Amino acid sequence: MALDSSDTSFLPTRLTLPFCETASALHQTGFDFPWSAESFRSLLTLPSTIGWIDETGLLVCSHVCDEMEILTICVAPAQRAQGRGFRWLMFLFEYARAHQVTRIFLEVAENNTPARRLYEKAGFSEIGRRKNYYKTKSGFCDAVCMAKTLSE
Repeated sequence: MALDSSDTSFLPTRLTLPFCETASALHQTGFDFPWSAESFRSLLTLPSTIGWIDETGLLVCSHVCDEMEILTICVAPAQRAQGRGFRWLMFLFEYARAHQVTRIFLEVAENNTPARRLYEKAGFSEIGRRKNYYKTKSGFCDAVCMAKTLSE
């Protein structure tokens, strides 16, 4: 089901192999070093990988036992700064609670201020750092490791 500006529902499509080219094209709009379609295909062959996509963005996670890790999230350029990233996270939290997930992890580039603000707003807290983890156009930057514990 498509999400438009008047639509209050949010039902992204499960990310499957036929969507890998579309996922890669969307990922290119949000990252200096985006994932290729082949990267998405490789991830989707892992039993722990789950993802969703629609015209507003995409979200890919790893789900093992009672924990999840956000591997990537990307909001379409026309949808940015409109609360779509937050809506994607709320969708993930609903899924996670329904599947008995108790904790969600992620890593974000320290220089990605909008994403860090989004994650903090959604209840994630910094739990550590990985020094010089992300390659940038000007060198490297730290990854900020974050986690959120889900309550019932």
